[in-house]
Amino acid sequence: MAGSRPGIDLQLFSDAGGEKTEEPTPRRRRKARDEGQIFQSKEVTQALLLCGLFTILWFSLPGVGRSIQRSMIEALTWTGDGDWTGAEAHSMIFDTLGGALLSLAPILAGVFIIGTLGTILQTGFVLSGKPLSPDLKRIDPVSGFKRILSLRSLINLAKSLLKVTALAAVAGSLIASNLDSFPALLRLPLPQGLAWTAELMRTLVVQSSVVLVVVGGVDFLYERFEHERQLKMSKKEVKDEMRDTEGDPQLRGKIKNLQQRMARQRMMTDVAHSDVVVTNPTHYAVALKYDFDAMEAPLVVGKGRGLIAQRMREIAAENSVAIEERPPLARALHDMGEVGEYIPQELYRAVAEVLAYVWKRRGNPPVERGRG
Repeated sequence: MAGSRPGIDLQLFSDAGGEKTEEPTPRRRRKARDEGQIFQSKEVTQALLLCGLFTILWFSLPGVGRSIQRSMIEALTWTGDGDWTGAEAHSMIFDTLGGALLSLAPILAGVFIIGTLGTILQTGFVLSGKPLSPDLKRIDPVSGFKRILSLRSLINLAKSLLKVTALAAVAGSLIASNLDSFPALLRLPLPQGLAWTAELMRTLVVQSSVVLVVVGGVDFLYERFEHERQLKMSKKEVKDEMRDTEGDPQLRGKIKNLQQRMARQRMMTDVAHSDVVVTNPTHYAVALKYDFDAMEAPLVVGKGRGLIAQRMREIAAENSVAIEERPPLARALHDMGEVGEYIPQELYRAVAEVLAYVWKRRGNPPVERGRG
């Protein structure tokens, strides 16, 4: 028609947007993990660090305090051999710092172990060099600017501001409630002053830990949601992955049809060597074989309905296999029996009557076959 526009195949736009609505497949999850794309909440790790540090300090701070106190007293009361020289001052400073670091070593080691365990508990043991591999996109100013202005960056900024604000509020509240005690702290002896300061720090750590645990819990839920959202796949990606792992659906269909055809051919060959074919008489057919010496019960060597049942009757007639019309039995054998398996026990009697009739008509009953 004049002026008409060429038709547009709407299928071209069916998955154009590539909207990621499908749940990630196991292969997608493994690939993301191998590339270092793992789910982790840094806020949870920080909360564990602070709680672990608080626990370590709770038990070790008195001993560490006494050790540092001894180091300070020795440094302040050290006189040397008279006039100080550069070597003597250098030795005194290093002895004092060495003692302090030695006292703090268990605390630092504990913090390192807790931080490592906090990460492993969330991600498991992941060893991937992909995040460390060179990537030109990371130094691309356009990509970097987009990352800075991305929604995730804004959310991370909001979480940081929220955390800092909450911690500042806790510290400010604690300082305000103890503001009147600070002038008296200057008049206390050193041991009592250190004890009061330690108690104040314990209170601050406990309250800060509560804040970080709450923030870490919220961040954990958000990071899990965001990780699952990033792993989602479009329908096209799912189809492509299935094609890569399982092959082309059309090819799979052809292989399946070929396998079914070969199975039918083998079944028809077994039908030609069966003892009897029980029919409906036209809709169902089941071929049975029984070797008195080698089989525990009659074996179903073939079954089918419609055209397959018709072909089974034709093959049975061509190979002089007995055909018995027993509609109820044929239907029961078709529904309950499986090719390559013995007949169900509840059908033993009915099938035995059929086989006995066939063998009697042929003049070779099973007893004679077993003896012969």
